[in-house]
Amino acid sequence: MMKRACLSAAGSILFLASTLFGRSSLTPDQISQKLLLQPPAAAVKEANASKAKGIDVKYYTVDFDGSGNFNYILAFYSIHEVNDGVYFRLFKKNGADLVLAGNQGDDAGAGGWGIQCRLLDVNGDGIPEIYCTSTTASGRDELFQLYYWNGTEFVDMFAKSDIEQGGFYDLYGDGKLELVTPNAVKGYDVLKPVGGDYKFVKSYLNDPTGSTASDGRLNYVRSTCKRLDPPSFILEEIQKARGDSEGSGDPDATVRLKFGGLQRVHGGAVSLNDVDPSTIIISPTLKPVRVGIPSHGDEAKDGQSKDNDDKDAEKDGMSCTTRSRMIVEVSRRDFLKNLQRLKLDGPLAAGDTVEVKLRAKLRDGTPLSATFTAAIIDHEDSRQEKAH
Repeated sequence: MMKRACLSAAGSILFLASTLFGRSSLTPDQISQKLLLQPPAAAVKEANASKAKGIDVKYYTVDFDGSGNFNYILAFYSIHEVNDGVYFRLFKKNGADLVLAGNQGDDAGAGGWGIQCRLLDVNGDGIPEIYCTSTTASGRDELFQLYYWNGTEFVDMFAKSDIEQGGFYDLYGDGKLELVTPNAVKGYDVLKPVGGDYKFVKSYLNDPTGSTASDGRLNYVRSTCKRLDPPSFILEEIQKARGDSEGSGDPDATVRLKFGGLQRVHGGAVSLNDVDPSTIIISPTLKPVRVGIPSHGDEAKDGQSKDNDDKDAEKDGMSCTTRSRMIVEVSRRDFLKNLQRLKLDGPLAAGDTVEVKLRAKLRDGTPLSATFTAAIIDHEDSRQEKAH
């Protein structure tokens, strides 16, 4: 198995440090300086062996204990100008100090070609795993590594197997991401996360996600007309909803996700009547309280109105009227609680935007998706929006 790196020399991600209800007492530069004083021994050894000029560090602010306080710093150490390894360390914030909480379970830096690394919650528990992808030297195949935090160290979940290819999908709508990996004899194998491991479920002759047709071509439907109502949410209201087990606000209030202009990636338009409403899920696990298609008389409520989410439809020359969309309503209280789970790399803050994904299937099993953008605002922004 080739070595892989979690951050390429060309790629960079900005990691912000803050807590859920207030900014950290440390600035990003101060955090970086403190992290550079505590590099892993394996990174130091590699830097000395390669006669590098130094060690670089980037980091995420994360919630690794489920408290919602984002009191941990997940650091990625790499060798300056040498793209052949990245090493993880986890620190806990203690006032102005960073206390080491744990390391990688081995000394081998993750590394490889065209490396990308992001946080992914595969167990559906709100605590992220580290998902790294890279390509083989030929660029033909994508490989992956998946690390989980066991409370004391990061463990490569597939280190003891020969599995290094595949994709992660929520096949059963329970918020847990199954691994779908190619099987040269049987077609596809599906494995399900169980604690800190993945267990085999079954093999499928055809792609169990439905996204690959029998002829090998991509098979999915995208929505070109998308609208979130309301499009923005007040940070304080989100925080209150998350902190109150009974929720806050009107328990009957809803958020509406409107989608339409359905197009197959290979093929033509798809009727909204072909959508199976029972399969609709708003990530990670929200189910609708109501689903419907407006009648002709309801069209005047917002007529031909468009917003930024309809730019794809305009590009395709499509009209996004109310009647051309399916309207999905979810509990506003649950939606607010759900927003932070969609952002794993730091606490929500005013000015953030969060991607909200709707997943469903057509009645023939073809997967459908629509991505909405929710803006996080403060009270002042809310007053300005109402004034306009």
